[in-house]
Amino acid sequence: MNQENLKALFLGKQINFIKRTCDLIMFDFIPFDNGNLALHLSCFLRIILGERTLVSSNDIYVCGNKVKRRKFRWDKPNMSLFDECIKENEILIYNKDIVNFEIKNNELKLLLENNVEIIIVPDTVQDKEAYRIFSKNEDYLIV
Repeated sequence: MNQENLKALFLGKQINFIKRTCDLIMFDFIPFDNGNLALHLSCFLRIILGERTLVSSNDIYVCGNKVKRRKFRWDKPNMSLFDECIKENEILIYNKDIVNFEIKNNELKLLLENNVEIIIVPDTVQDKEAYRIFSKNEDYLIV
């Protein structure tokens, strides 16, 4: 699927939730007439607003501020700083229209209506899958 078709698929959609299993991060978008849309990634993610980083995928490996360090397990959801940051910033991330979509050098950028940017960056020189887009109308769109 080319970039223009992908752009049409994402524009106007809203993020319903973000969750993770180990280091696989999953975005689910609010369904519309053309079916469900999901984005799964296993690469670097950063969500920013202006100069402020709201969420970083590297924080999956950092103990959250509300968890006792000796009980921390990075692979258990809701224990990491990443999970904490998603929860703290969900009002800025969820239920906001996507107003721009761009892929350049395999880097995916989504811009939300409130100027929150979601940046997904393949973080290896290896030729391997970094993220995958799922749609009801299209089978696995590997990028």
